[in-house]
Amino acid sequence: MNFDTISEDQKNRIVDCGLELLAAITDAYGVEEGHATWERVSESVGVEFKHVTFLAMLSGKTTNVVTLYGKGCRTTHNFIEIIKQIRFASGLGLKEAKDMADALDSGALKTLKLSVDVKRQFALTALRSAGLTVT
Repeated sequence: MNFDTISEDQKNRIVDCGLELLAAITDAYGVEEGHATWERVSESVGVEFKHVTFLAMLSGKTTNVVTLYGKGCRTTHNFIEIIKQIRFASGLGLKEAKDMADALDSGALKTLKLSVDVKRQFALTALRSAGLTVT
């Protein structure tokens, strides 16, 4: 794979997902399995991916934009909790968070810029726990 042929957004998403996957595997199975997975993944997608992801891991720099999906979330989950978690993760006001939750409920995909004050992994977990799909 050649990282030069894809957009900056695609690169960021690949790196973010790679970091999330490796963190989850390392947390669940330990450092050795995390390292082994890192090697297998980087062999599959190329050395450039490995370098870019490693640099992001060292610097702590990952994107702070996520995509949310929550069709039907008003009836299947606590809608107020969804609004609270959107506000927590993004710093949006009540009206903006409610408007976003309404759009998600109707099936729209929405991008959300995470607040710089919130730890990314904690925000993603909170949004998922509220019933949203986060990518």
